[in-house]
Amino acid sequence: MSDSGPNLGVRGVGCLLVLVGLLLILTGRRIRNGTSRLRVPPRMVIYGSGVFTLGGVVGVLLGTILLGMSI
Repeated sequence: MSDSGPNLGVRGVGCLLVLVGLLLILTGRRIRNGTSRLRVPPRMVIYGSGVFTLGGVVGVLLGTILLGMSI
């Protein structure tokens, strides 16, 4: 398996997706704990944290799939 050409691009995108996913998970956790700078009404905290956490999990999953895939 080589890391050149289109395969390098796929791995780069996969790495970026993993990093963005981890940041989304961290943001969801901060919203739930109340330490985030995002203004979320108290009634919507559970939904806000859930959306960011779920988006982060999907990003990490897609990123790991792209990292493991070879062209």
